[in-house]
Amino acid sequence: MPAIPPPETPRAGMILAASPGLTDPNFARSLVYLVSAGPDGALGFVVNRPLGLPLEKLPLARDLPDPLPQMTAHFGGPVRVEGLSFALFQAGATEQEVSCELVEEPARLLPSFGRPGHWPKAFMGYAGWGEGQLEAELARDDWKLCPPSPALFELPSPGAMWEAFVGPDQRWRSFWRRLPAHPERN
Repeated sequence: MPAIPPPETPRAGMILAASPGLTDPNFARSLVYLVSAGPDGALGFVVNRPLGLPLEKLPLARDLPDPLPQMTAHFGGPVRVEGLSFALFQAGATEQEVSCELVEEPARLLPSFGRPGHWPKAFMGYAGWGEGQLEAELARDDWKLCPPSPALFELPSPGAMWEAFVGPDQRWRSFWRRLPAHPERN
């Protein structure tokens, strides 16, 4: 019997798509952008769970310069949900590259607003894995490793992107930019 190849090694810039069988409410139907991954563990943000609240409604987001208070807060993961993290996602050289920079000073996000291929985000909490934990979850098929897509950051309803990432038909990656920006207006 041929050996089953090991799953691709998780690395920064990849998306973890929760398998349909993953029932943990923190991660069911989630897409996690891996900010860092290595032998000591991994850190990421759930990127398809906007909370539907502007930052100005959160007590921990006081004294932010405009337009940051109008940003939508996202559930980033179950670790330190009482904290707020800021990140700048940027399109890469190809359609399957998106980088992420953690931003300690939120005002540094201001020049990115309105710039094509730049997506400032705010997260309550983050996802974290200790040494070997993510690899064990991948071996159990809890997650599917996927290349990122700018669609996850540009389209208005990221919650609906989970099906696209876990499905076998990946043709959407080549034509998503042709989709209407506001399909509800059609």
